[in-house]
Amino acid sequence: MSSFLLVVLFLSFSCYGVECRRKVSRQLQKPKLTDEYDCVDIYKQPAFDNVLLKNHKIQMNPSSLPKFKSNNKLSFDRHRSLPLQTKGSCLDGMVPIQRSRINNLTDLRSISKLHLGNIRISTSGRHVAAFHTKLHKPGIYGARAVIDLYNPAVKLDQVSMSMIWVEGGPLAELNSIQYGWAVNPRLYGDNLTRTTAYWTADGSQKTGCYNLMCPGFIQVHPKYHVGSPYKPISVTGGKIYITQPMIYKDPESGNWWLLLDTGVRIGYWPKEILPHLSKAATFVQYGGLTYSSPNGLSPPMGNGRFPTRNIHESCFFAQLQTVNKFNDLVSIEQDSLQKVVDNTNCYDAKHWGNRYGTLAQTFSFGGPGGICGL
Repeated sequence: MSSFLLVVLFLSFSCYGVECRRKVSRQLQKPKLTDEYDCVDIYKQPAFDNVLLKNHKIQMNPSSLPKFKSNNKLSFDRHRSLPLQTKGSCLDGMVPIQRSRINNLTDLRSISKLHLGNIRISTSGRHVAAFHTKLHKPGIYGARAVIDLYNPAVKLDQVSMSMIWVEGGPLAELNSIQYGWAVNPRLYGDNLTRTTAYWTADGSQKTGCYNLMCPGFIQVHPKYHVGSPYKPISVTGGKIYITQPMIYKDPESGNWWLLLDTGVRIGYWPKEILPHLSKAATFVQYGGLTYSSPNGLSPPMGNGRFPTRNIHESCFFAQLQTVNKFNDLVSIEQDSLQKVVDNTNCYDAKHWGNRYGTLAQTFSFGGPGGICGL
């Protein structure tokens, strides 16, 4: 195991192409909906700088998709929102790689280590309002949810996100895959709501990074990619816009796929970099996470309001599901979930059970933030 960690440590924070040379202002940039990206040969994308993937053959499509266990496929009658596509599509055999706004390797390391990390260990400035499966629950092969999209007001050096975590392994060697939306000015240079992914092979001690900022995630879609902004997004009391991500283990290859809207195949985390997920995951969490600025002020979470039963007034997760060993999507029962909220003065999460039929297992979460303590 020690040799594995040394290899990943050496490779985790290597930069790709122009990324290390790009300079960004320390001031928050004016939000823009056009990102810079390069169309890169699919076998020359950042993932293949990892020696663990030296002989990896790209899997262009999953061998099969998880099946809804019931005959009545869950649907949702609100507006769906996919991340903005690149202008045009990359040619066959090429994929879009977003240019990083991180100005140097030191900043990349500090952002990746400071934010996210091991959610089961208390971290100064981090706050959570979420629900998770009971610890060490065996036989989890994926997770899916409907996630409400909002754009909380986040200042530079603050972060607010809504994520799905899929994890396995002992804490010291925790393998974690995370996906959802985030407003992260330090990472992206603006305050847009963006698709955000993260992975680590050791509980974020020495490995771990966002999106494709270190060798790990393999991009396969020619237009959609992690890091791009969502548009449109929900308005409190108005239209609801949602995203429907799913992370799951391919039953044949063992790779962990990321799908949006249950059908858009973005890419995957190869099995080679996540040894403790080679069989299955043992932990799933859904919910919100924030990080405070150095002055101790925490940003809003969700839509900035405490949770209520009215989904038009609160940010929510719905249709909470996991994938079982038969590659079936099954709803998580309420009594198998545990709530975690570390400061109810700033944030909260409330589970509402099965709602409206199509919403299935649902909870709302969020809060205004403020001076929330450690």
